[in-house]
Amino acid sequence: MEDKNKVTVKIYGQEYTIAGNTPREHIMRVADYVNTKMHEIAKALSGGSVSSLAVLSAVNVADDYFTALEKLN
Repeated sequence: MEDKNKVTVKIYGQEYTIAGNTPREHIMRVADYVNTKMHEIAKALSGGSVSSLAVLSAVNVADDYFTALEKLN
């Protein structure tokens, strides 16, 4: 059984403990990316709930992912 890394990160002001088999630095980089996206989108919105912000951030992150895949192919 592989050891899981547990990392406490802060995303949009809330602390989360994330566990995974990837290195600690990778988990922190991913969390920082999500945090940055949420703050960027929050600046563009004039209100709305945190759950709406999270969904819009997820859509933007997915768009980044698929755009990168297209560039690789």
